[in-house]
Amino acid sequence: MSDIVITGRGLPSTVVKTDQANTYSTGAQSMAAATSLLVPTSAGYAPTADGSVGYDSTQDAWVGGGAGAVKGFFPRVLKMTNCTTEGNQTTTNEVDADAGQQGTTETNFASNWSMPANFLTTNKAIRVCGVFEMTTSGTAPTITIRFKVGSTVLVGNVAQAPVSSLTTRGFSHCFILQGTAAAGASVSVEAGYDATMIFNVNFPLNSIAQPVAAIATNGALTVQFSAQWGTATTGNTIQLHQFYVLELN
Repeated sequence: MSDIVITGRGLPSTVVKTDQANTYSTGAQSMAAATSLLVPTSAGYAPTADGSVGYDSTQDAWVGGGAGAVKGFFPRVLKMTNCTTEGNQTTTNEVDADAGQQGTTETNFASNWSMPANFLTTNKAIRVCGVFEMTTSGTAPTITIRFKVGSTVLVGNVAQAPVSSLTTRGFSHCFILQGTAAAGASVSVEAGYDATMIFNVNFPLNSIAQPVAAIATNGALTVQFSAQWGTATTGNTIQLHQFYVLELN
C-alpha cells in the first residue's frame, strides 16, 4: 500500500490510497498523471494495455481540509459511455421486435467492454450496468435481457411482459461478475443481478445456474448485453443508451 500526496498553495492536502497489487495485469501501474487520481475527466482511462491503468481509487480515499472532509469507497471506472458514440439507438444499440428488424432473434447490443486477459482473478468483482429505453405497443410481447461474456450467458431473466403502450420509458439493469479462481483456460465465475427493472414479476430470478463453468479468463472477453423479444410484434423496441463498468475490488 502506498500513499500519493498532492498539495498546493491554498488547497487542502489530498491522500489517495493505492494498492499496487490491484493492477489487472503484471505490468507497472502508472501514477504519472496526478490529477487523474482525483478527478477523472474522460473515458480515456479505461485499461487498454499492460500497465496502462492511470489511477486506482478502489481503496479508501480521503480528502481533508477547508470546511469539511470526505471519506469513502470510490470504485474505479473501467468504462463509461453514452452509446451514441459507439453506434446509435436506432441500429446497433436497438433491438426491434418488428419482423423486418430483429424480431424474435437474440441480438447483442453493440456497446460492450473488452475485459483484459487475466483480469478476473479470485474474488475480483466488477459491476456492469446498462441504461435502457423501451417503447411498447398495445400488446407488448415478453422480453429477455441477458448479461454475457462472449457468447456465454451468465445472467438471463425469466421472460417478462412489460407494460403495454409505453413511450420512451427508461430503466436500468446492473449485474455483478466475480471471479472464483486464478485466471485460466477453463474456470468458474459467478454472476447475478445487482439492481434490475421488474416488469410483471415479483422477484428478478436468474434463469442461469451458478457458478458458470469453463470460462477462459486467461484471454480477453467481451462483456455485453443482449435482448430478445418473445413475439415479432411491431411497435416494441428496446435501446441501450448508457453502458458502464466499475471495478469493485
